[in-house]
Amino acid sequence: MAGVAAHPRFSEPRGYAAVRVALPGYRPLTAVGTHLGLPAADRAAQSRALVDRLRRVEGPLVVGGDVNERAGGPSWQQLGTLLLTAPDPGDTFPAAGPNRQIDAFWSSPGLPVEVADPATCGTPGDRATASDHLPVVIDVRLPPLG
Repeated sequence: MAGVAAHPRFSEPRGYAAVRVALPGYRPLTAVGTHLGLPAADRAAQSRALVDRLRRVEGPLVVGGDVNERAGGPSWQQLGTLLLTAPDPGDTFPAAGPNRQIDAFWSSPGLPVEVADPATCGTPGDRATASDHLPVVIDVRLPPLG
């Protein structure tokens, strides 16, 4: 389930990548990463297209990404029609002096998700220079089979 939300009306190509994780004794989980566009119209259309595709995924689902807008914006609302926003990790952008959250995770209702310590992503200096965004790290409790 990988895709590119390529459409003539988008100002730049954006997409998503997905992986299905299957561990013995647990229900398979689909994890999706995305990066929505900068123009608001692009983000709205891209998030609608993504949610339309995600509606066909069976089983638990986690989506994470750079949505390029603040919490509560149209893309957050669109993803919220299908998924729950994971706990707030705090401000994520810009990495050198974060003052807004534009990166987040969403999960299937009933799937336990909690924010984890971003220290697993190197030192504070590493995190500030690796990207223009701070990392967001979550722990997911996979539901057992049966």
